[in-house]
Amino acid sequence: MARTAYFKDEEIARAHQIRERATTAMELRKALSILLIAEAGLDAGKTSDILGISERTVFRNRGDICN
Repeated sequence: MARTAYFKDEEIARAHQIRERATTAMELRKALSILLIAEAGLDAGKTSDILGISERTVFRNRGDICN
């Protein structure tokens, strides 16, 4: 069973900012990697399927946004 991901409010707010200001598909995917998990309640596998990226990239995107 997978662990539940927890996000700080600041991480979610940052993802919203990136989504709103995205000028490339990569920026949009990075933001959605966070928002689909945090707000839609999807797991990393379903998120990766929707975005067409690997699960590893989903986790890497969190690091890019949250650091």
